[in-house]
Amino acid sequence: MNYEQLLEDLSTLLLQIKEYLLALAPKLIGAVAVFLLGVLIAKIFQAIMRRIIKNADRIIRNKKLQTRIKQLQIEKSASLISKLIYWIIIIFFLTAATEILGLPIITTWLFTKYINSCYHNFSWFDGWKVT
Repeated sequence: MNYEQLLEDLSTLLLQIKEYLLALAPKLIGAVAVFLLGVLIAKIFQAIMRRIIKNADRIIRNKKLQTRIKQLQIEKSASLISKLIYWIIIIFFLTAATEILGLPIITTWLFTKYINSCYHNFSWFDGWKVT
């Protein structure tokens, strides 16, 4: 076996790996930045939703409705809804990060599995009108 040829092939392989990693670095940094931004936004929205739901009795002006909301003890609902909002935002930003990395299989899977199914499961909200 020719060791010079083996060393040359190994050197070429290592050079190709180095070039690939250098080309991937900006995409990886961008994807991590987008994902971390998504985590920050998700935590902010989670805190906002939790406060809105916990303080719903203060927002509503109708006294009967205020007393009813106080009786419901909506602590668990506030936690559940805020966590649901958190994970929907995380999945959205994770999808964006995989798109930046150029991973269409994961992006398509995340989109069809979670985001698209969430839209169809909550599409009955479309008929509601806020007055």
